[in-house]
Parts: sequence; C-alpha cells; structure tokens
Amino acid sequence: MGGRPWSWHVIGITKAALEIYKECGFRYKSKQGLTRAHIKPRIETSKKLLSPDSPISLEDFFEIWLVADKTIICGPGENKDGFVPEYIALLNDDYSLFKSHTIGWKESINLEGKLLKNLYEKHCVSN
Repeated sequence: MGGRPWSWHVIGITKAALEIYKECGFRYKSKQGLTRAHIKPRIETSKKLLSPDSPISLEDFFEIWLVADKTIICGPGENKDGFVPEYIALLNDDYSLFKSHTIGWKESINLEGKLLKNLYEKHCVSN
C-alpha cells in the first residue's frame, strides 16, 4: 500500500527537516536525508492486524491501518525506532499534501513548497 497516494499520511514536519528544505529552495531533492517516520511504530500496527486468532474484516483492517499510518517528515537521524521527535503539525486531513509515491513522496513547489516556506518563516526564523 506504500505506493498509494493516501498511504504514509503526512501530518507533521520537524524543524530539522524544514532547515534542509530551506537549503534546497523548499524543493525536495534526493539524498537530502529526509524520511517519513510513523508516529505509531509499524510493528505495533502489524501485530494488531495479524495477531488475532481469526482474520479481521477488511473494513476493520483499513480503519486500524489508516489511523496508524500517520507520519511526519524528519531530518537525518530523527527517524529512530520507537522515538517520535517534536514536530510542527500540518493540516492534511484530505491527504492532498506530500502524496505517497512508489518510493518517497510527490510534492509541488506551488503547494508544498509555499507551505514549507511559510512554516519555516513562522517556526525557524528568529524574531
């Protein structure tokens, strides 16, 4: 399901990730070290889905999966096992931002780029 636009639902970003985006003109470039970290560890979700004695319904499966599939964009070293760094929340209830792709995610300079620049100015620039 990782390649579906609605998977790996991005709901936040760390300041370290914003700093990296700033260095690259608020555009995603490969090898920046940016990753998405699940807020709820994937292993917990997998156990919940696969450990019952009988299979759960498809409806229940997706309800559990979608609730647990929320992620944040992190800088290098922030995506550690069992640790969720402090992050800035994003309003992305419609799954329109940072849509998942086969590998990584898609973004637009006109949509995500502007949002990232505004978040950087609000949260990272000293007043």
